[in-house]
Amino acid sequence: MTKNTGEARFLPESERSKFISLKEAALITEYTPDYIGQLIRAGKIEGQQVYTNVSWVTTEEAVRHYMHSKGKNEESKRPVPFWKNPQWYMYSALYSVIACLGCIFLVLCYIFFVSIDHKVGDASLKNFNVHTYAR
Repeated sequence: MTKNTGEARFLPESERSKFISLKEAALITEYTPDYIGQLIRAGKIEGQQVYTNVSWVTTEEAVRHYMHSKGKNEESKRPVPFWKNPQWYMYSALYSVIACLGCIFLVLCYIFFVSIDHKVGDASLKNFNVHTYAR
């Protein structure tokens, strides 16, 4: 890769077609325009400064070459399907066990509170009957 020359110039019309802005380069990659500018200044991507040292431009080929050399081509940006991820099975089994335990806990709580409710209800009926017929 050639380092940037740092020269300030306006690009002629013939050269403009092969250069892209850093925003356009960011659309090709997952990087931000600022980071691509840092890569150009570090000499890792070819680029030129234009408009009196204010803006940077690069080529699509240079960006794709850098991405390919880093192993980050477009195919690697595709997400891996969840069923191909072995951790997915572990987490789904763990969450299934937790859900089953939660359901068992809720059923036991229901049984416990219903039995308490019946005991309280029976006791209050006995108390009501004792006080009603005692008079």
